[in-house]
Amino acid sequence: MNVGWLAVVLLTGQVGSTQSAPSVGQARVKDCLVSLIDEVQLSSEESGLIVSVEVREGAQVQEGALLARINDRQVQAARLIALAEQQAAQEKAENDINVRYAKAARDVAQKELESAMEANRKVPGTKSYIELQKLQLTVEQARLQIEQSQHEQTVAKFDAEARTAKLAAAEDDIVRRHIKAPFNGEVVEVLFRPGEWVQPGDKVMRLVRLDRLRIDGFVSAKDYSPGELDHRPVSVEVELARGRRERFPGQVVFVNPIIQPGGDYRVRAEVVNRMDRGQWLLRPGVEADMLIDTTATAAAPTNEPRR
Repeated sequence: MNVGWLAVVLLTGQVGSTQSAPSVGQARVKDCLVSLIDEVQLSSEESGLIVSVEVREGAQVQEGALLARINDRQVQAARLIALAEQQAAQEKAENDINVRYAKAARDVAQKELESAMEANRKVPGTKSYIELQKLQLTVEQARLQIEQSQHEQTVAKFDAEARTAKLAAAEDDIVRRHIKAPFNGEVVEVLFRPGEWVQPGDKVMRLVRLDRLRIDGFVSAKDYSPGELDHRPVSVEVELARGRRERFPGQVVFVNPIIQPGGDYRVRAEVVNRMDRGQWLLRPGVEADMLIDTTATAAAPTNEPRR
């Protein structure tokens, strides 16, 4: 055995460990792997001809940005028809002219009936029984016309709601032909070009998120308990080209409760990346060191699912 190597082993007490000896207030985890948090293969939801691809490989895009579009002329026309129908139905539903006219007619008929009855009270026989019955019938007819007009307006409101749903369906048909970015990221692969035909489920392009990255490392259960590390701030050190070293801030987001053979358990953090000369400094696939501040107050954990 090499004497120098043996001396190192005796001094450190560790062989092949990925973690430095614990220090007060800081846990250094070596040889951590940087990886992606969000990566998606954007697929076509509808079949059709691709009429435009708005980005190329390497493009930085914002959430909601249009990346590609499938021919939507027919569904755009269907939307215009649905919109016109919805507006007409809404106008009809809001039109209460018939209701107001029926109420006015009832008021007039009621006045005529009351006038006739008053005349008979003053001079009995002025209005015959048949005339009073006809006036009473006119009042009832006007009352029923109010109910009929209100019923027709209610039906018109239901029709307007149905037309609104039809319009929403037409608009969804358009959205399904627009491929948009689900998050801020970088386009790393474009698989279809304008003029090509796609089927539902075809992978059109690949998008990755690089402004936030994940870093995984292993910590010895003999050195740190999970409670000392969970949701603590971290600083990630990475060596770039020509020996340049950079640091990136982050936070522990997960401590695996399962201890691996050998006594280590996984610690995962998310770190904030930054750009230099138009390029991201921290890249997935590199190895880095993670320094965990064990003296800091743990951030409040969240159970909210990632979008």
